[in-house]
Amino acid sequence: MIISQWIIWVIALLIFISFLYGLRKEAKSNRPIHISLLIQTILLLSAVILFLFLPWSKFHLLWVIPACFILGWIIGFIIIPIPIIGDIFRNISLIFAYIFLIGTNWEIGGYPWKISTFRALKGRIKRERYNTIEDFEEAIKKHEDQLFGIRLFYEGIKELKIYDEDMLDEIGFDYHYNNIMERGQKAISEAKELLKRVKSGKEDIKALQKFEFPPIHGPGLDEMTQRASLLVKAYEKLFPNRPREIPLTPEEHEKLREEVIKNFEI
Repeated sequence: MIISQWIIWVIALLIFISFLYGLRKEAKSNRPIHISLLIQTILLLSAVILFLFLPWSKFHLLWVIPACFILGWIIGFIIIPIPIIGDIFRNISLIFAYIFLIGTNWEIGGYPWKISTFRALKGRIKRERYNTIEDFEEAIKKHEDQLFGIRLFYEGIKELKIYDEDMLDEIGFDYHYNNIMERGQKAISEAKELLKRVKSGKEDIKALQKFEFPPIHGPGLDEMTQRASLLVKAYEKLFPNRPREIPLTPEEHEKLREEVIKNFEI
């Protein structure tokens, strides 16, 4: 019986070690650490230490370990977004992050405590309202500019060749770019189709109020939106009336970068 208990404890220890290894691997790959995974790792460590020193039956770990996973998500999604108490949990988590992830260039991702369940619901309440056709057309233009700016940024990074292709693959640069573009283009296409139906009278104008574009503002998004905006401004200044589907040459990319640095301080 005693041997069985210690076997269960060793399994719990190995689960903690595997989670810690996963966090460090993500940090070394320059990927943001999910706050809930960090909390789960802290809870696993706490369980392993408690059952090592306290005279509790280690068979309880059979339900304590799954509870650590569930509690980690609850704290990450529900408790951390709550003012004051959430800040306390977050600060405690960051203390452990400094310990667990020492020697790595770690970063705790904004999701989910900044883009959390509560704040997402709050954001939906405050989402943009398109009361007129002109408002909706302006929103389409804004999101088209956003995608074009992201494309310029992506192509500029590729053109610079300061990053090894293997490194870009490792951080999923192409993958994330393609996902953003696919999602954005799909939304713009649907928005234009909806606008067309509204203008023809097939759809009530109130339908515009229910439409949601992919977010371009918020934690982790504002910086890219600003970069995209500055790149588009520089492009329009250097290449007025030029069709956007025409790719830039390496020389034109260099000219665009110089213009952004000179006039817009990206």
